[in-house]
Amino acid sequence: MRKRIAAAIFFVLLLGVGTLVYLGQRTVQLKEFVKENQLLAALEQSEYQARYEQAKANLESVVLTQKTNMEIQASVNSFVRCSIKPFH
Repeated sequence: MRKRIAAAIFFVLLLGVGTLVYLGQRTVQLKEFVKENQLLAALEQSEYQARYEQAKANLESVVLTQKTNMEIQASVNSFVRCSIKPFH
């Protein structure tokens, strides 16, 4: 019986504290206004730079691969044109 009472009290207190925390956070969020030119978030320069460099390297790789594929296709087309002889 004591365990049930203790569990019920614990549950009620848990709900009460959770509700108070939720309401407290909600009140703060509703009262906060963003001012003109206020910084909301800052990106870390090193992370931004690393992602930029990676994207740039990926683009260069894709462009090089596409150029290589086009050269191979041109070689194949040239070979096929030279090897096919029309029937007379």
